[in-house]
Amino acid sequence: MGLGPRISRSSYDDRCMSPAAPTINEYDTPQDCSRCVLPVPDPGNYEIKRHIYTGRYLLIEINYPDCDNYEGNKILLYENTSIQELINQKHIDPHFSENRNFRSPIARFQPTQEGWNMGKDIIHRKG
Repeated sequence: MGLGPRISRSSYDDRCMSPAAPTINEYDTPQDCSRCVLPVPDPGNYEIKRHIYTGRYLLIEINYPDCDNYEGNKILLYENTSIQELINQKHIDPHFSENRNFRSPIARFQPTQEGWNMGKDIIHRKG
């Protein structure tokens, strides 16, 4: 018995994985959750642990308490956005998305000190 592929989707995109399932729009609760994939981590349940802004780039370390891997910690890199713009949108999804209504990270790093240092190195070179 094997495991199938794990699909990680942005909550900014349609979250239904079944063509027969109802469409889920912006954080509405589906009527039949058994046929839909709900976002993990919850993009509305987070704590920003630290951030730095250099030039056009914003690096944040964020914690999602409902997420299991890496104790819910994520390191995300954004371009052309500020920490206040992220906070004002109320939901911060760590997954990549092409939805223009929400800011999406342009890169993610392993949530360790090494990952943080790598992100800082990139923004200092590019910023």
